[in-house]
Amino acid sequence: PPPVGDPLAPPPQLRAGLPGAPPGRAADDDALLDPHGEGDEGLGAVQSPVEAAVPGSDPRAPAVLLYASDDCSGEPLAESVVASGPEDQELHSLCTAPSSHAKLQFGSMRVVNVPEVDLYASCSRDDYYVASMFSSEGCVRNYNYPSTKSLRFVHESSLARKQIPQSVLAEQWRMQDHKPPPPPSGVAKARIVFSCESAEYFGYQVWANYYGYLTSGQRSAAWTRLLTAGRRDDLPEAVPGLATFQAKRTVYSRRYSPINKPDVITKWFQSPDRPREEVIAVIDPDNWLLKDISQYVDRVRPGQALGEPAYYHGSKSAQRMWREVCEANCDRDMDLVGVPYIVHRDDLGLIAPLWRHYTILIKNRAESDPAFKSRYGHLDLAWAAEMFGYNAAAAHVGVVHESVRRIQVRDVDSEHRKEKLQDVAMLHVGRAWMPHDYEPAQQWAHTEGKSFARHGQQVWCKCNFTASTVLPWPVPESADFQSTKTLELLHYSNVRFGPVPINRAFRKGATSSSAYSASLD
Repeated sequence: PPPVGDPLAPPPQLRAGLPGAPPGRAADDDALLDPHGEGDEGLGAVQSPVEAAVPGSDPRAPAVLLYASDDCSGEPLAESVVASGPEDQELHSLCTAPSSHAKLQFGSMRVVNVPEVDLYASCSRDDYYVASMFSSEGCVRNYNYPSTKSLRFVHESSLARKQIPQSVLAEQWRMQDHKPPPPPSGVAKARIVFSCESAEYFGYQVWANYYGYLTSGQRSAAWTRLLTAGRRDDLPEAVPGLATFQAKRTVYSRRYSPINKPDVITKWFQSPDRPREEVIAVIDPDNWLLKDISQYVDRVRPGQALGEPAYYHGSKSAQRMWREVCEANCDRDMDLVGVPYIVHRDDLGLIAPLWRHYTILIKNRAESDPAFKSRYGHLDLAWAAEMFGYNAAAAHVGVVHESVRRIQVRDVDSEHRKEKLQDVAMLHVGRAWMPHDYEPAQQWAHTEGKSFARHGQQVWCKCNFTASTVLPWPVPESADFQSTKTLELLHYSNVRFGPVPINRAFRKGATSSSAYSASLD
């Protein structure tokens, strides 16, 4: 069935001030979301530059332009890489000599005349994939880390193929425990999504997250995992209906993994799998659903979203930081919310690329400007820059977010009584405890987490590399709400789906902390 409205058309009042738009003029929002301007058919095509990449080269040739500056200003360097032809599959070195391990010195790069390039860490081998760079990203800054020493042109965009057949969404709909009637239009009202990588750390979270979706009585919502990796992993084939969209990682992913969230959402919107549902609920992989979220979905309108108050809600420092980095709508404050972000599809399509843009801008500023870091480091920019990036992007395009408390409850919140938390829609998991006087808990007792001893004996933590394999069970009735729900979802998802498959090609296992967190390239 056709989507309800054009999923790429933003509300008219939100079209000004987008990256690339001249001052005082609206950007072409369709070009922002579909940079090749050809809909699904044109996702593998690119526009040609006005003149040759380097003197003497064919202006239509695929090329990676290298610049001395970190913002692609000035003339491309002579060392810019130009493809030998339209089907060039060679590995092109970015080192000073074929036998050298010293890479060329350049500040930024840009892809032209080809959808994307894959980047590698060796001058002469492609056995260690670093990331990919897309023409739709525009200028990409080069960093000492990750070290990019060679590249290969990709002539057919990885975003051009459809990855989630309608049959997969139909299967997950049928698998829901409460058996909701199919939506009249064939498209649900909402899509619940989260971003993750393929690692032992995320495997059990995917299981519990999907199980929570199937058992939480969603009135009209689909569910999708947004995977950042160089290729698809095995989990979509392991469980029916486990809808997965995979996108290659951006260069900055190696420096700061939370950038994956805005990056994969941006690429999702650029693909044939872009959402048709009216409302998108952006959660984290450790946001596990407990109740139907329709009461929140129904409050969303174009330009009006909602989210949970962030830990920095009310921060004047955050608003001052916004004034320093803002590029549009600087006279308004940011709405300081965190996940879940429940937002209109068209608004998220505008927010996502700006979310990525502001996140990298804030991280670069904190790394290069000691005074900026001193002023705002207490906001935890080292990890939470992505959260501020979302707030900044929403303010930039004028999407208002209502702060709604208790959409979710966290493991570390002060309230743990079951009778007070029965209506919470989702749980942000982290740890689980059992009462100190419950003797069986001693077999799972952790030595870490003593500062939370007021909640009981800690028996499980996502911070522990045994989190995927040691699942305490049964849970005593006297356990607190968060611990009970955490351990129930872990246990019953394993009962329903079986253990997460052991597959060292995609997950390194639970043998050590490094293996537990290691991600598929």
